[in-house]
Amino acid sequence: MNFLKRIFQEWRKQRLRREIEKMDRLDGYQFEDYVAKILKKNGFENVRQTSKIHDNGLDVIAERDGKVYGFQCKHYVKRTVGMKAVRQTFVGGNAYQVDSAILLVNRDFDQKAITLAKQLEVKLWGREKLIELMK
Repeated sequence: MNFLKRIFQEWRKQRLRREIEKMDRLDGYQFEDYVAKILKKNGFENVRQTSKIHDNGLDVIAERDGKVYGFQCKHYVKRTVGMKAVRQTFVGGNAYQVDSAILLVNRDFDQKAITLAKQLEVKLWGREKLIELMK
């Protein structure tokens, strides 16, 4: 039984690794589509994407447990995410009047972004959280 359990766990790790590699190759618009699908799989309802152009700072709006969440999605190849994306998320949260504005990215955040997000009450979901949602 332990042997089968180990095989299954290894298969899941490899599958997740392939999924992460696939996600890292997406472009920005494909990443927005991907995030919408992941949110649905994680229990969010009424998941809808905003306009691809002039989105007012948010890319995906979703509901869960009676609250409305607004997501700004950023897909970077190598660099960390900075303050500009936090500002966009904050503005978008106000424009769409969501209960919680979340910046969801495939990388990590620089220290200035973390500090500003705390001040503006923008939630930061980085690479680690994204991988958790993918599991």
